[in-house]
Amino acid sequence: MAGTEITLHTRPENGAYRDVLPGKYGEAVPLPEPLGIDVATDGFPVYGEARGPQGRFTEKTQ
Repeated sequence: MAGTEITLHTRPENGAYRDVLPGKYGEAVPLPEPLGIDVATDGFPVYGEARGPQGRFTEKTQ
């Protein structure tokens, strides 16, 4: 998963997000107040990739 990027969309207003915060998979994502916590991302699934035998990645799924 190294190098996989994540995107946090923040500050919703009138049906659109006003800010986008980039990050990397495996790094903690700080959530703004009123939550004010960090969310670990190292356990999140990576969408679009399937694991084959022995945990190896195979071709992307549809």
